[in-house]
Amino acid sequence: NTKLLLHFNGTDGFNTNNTWDATGQHKFNFSGDAHINTSESKFGGSSLSLDGTGDYISVPYSSDFNWSQNFTIDFWVYLSANTASDDHMFIHATSDDNYFYVRPVTQSGNNWKLNWRLRTNAVSNWEILTTNQVITEEQWTHLTITRSGTAITTYVNGVAPAGGSATESGTVSEIAGVFEIGSVSATTFTTEFDGNIDEFRISNGIAKWTANFTPPTREYNQTYSNLTLQV
Repeated sequence: NTKLLLHFNGTDGFNTNNTWDATGQHKFNFSGDAHINTSESKFGGSSLSLDGTGDYISVPYSSDFNWSQNFTIDFWVYLSANTASDDHMFIHATSDDNYFYVRPVTQSGNNWKLNWRLRTNAVSNWEILTTNQVITEEQWTHLTITRSGTAITTYVNGVAPAGGSATESGTVSEIAGVFEIGSVSATTFTTEFDGNIDEFRISNGIAKWTANFTPPTREYNQTYSNLTLQV
């Protein structure tokens, strides 16, 4: 069920394009100054570093990224002190009428609420704004979103916050676009992510969690033969 797995392990400054993910199913590219950085990490001694100005990684379109069935996206995020409202952590989009994203909104001190939204064919299929569970700048936080049937649930450090769920409406159409971490390039949105991402995973056909859980304590295991990886 794992369709994309990015450990972001490697040497400081690594940014070579056409790098395989840890499943061997997808290659990805670095843009701007996006690179592997060893100054911050959750696991493995390094993470993806993005500075909010043209930095992102992109994974070419694939039917593996299908939000019309059960799915799970989970990853670790480190907000910098320069985080701004609407900095998009990831986006899968073709236009302002077809997108799926998560972004921080509504700052209080160094704490942020989260906004998740899926919109296809100009119809909002669901939108979630967390209300009592925040993420804090300069701390690693585990974020998860799952779909189980028509139930969409988000988790912050394994806890489903108030306002952190929604029921899908309408028909979810395919988003035949590039999947990006840190960018908004297929839309008229303008704010890109400033911070670090680690251990990013997309699983399709399964809601891996349907209740509160303990976040992972080590990176996920994914092995296959005949490929040597940097990340």
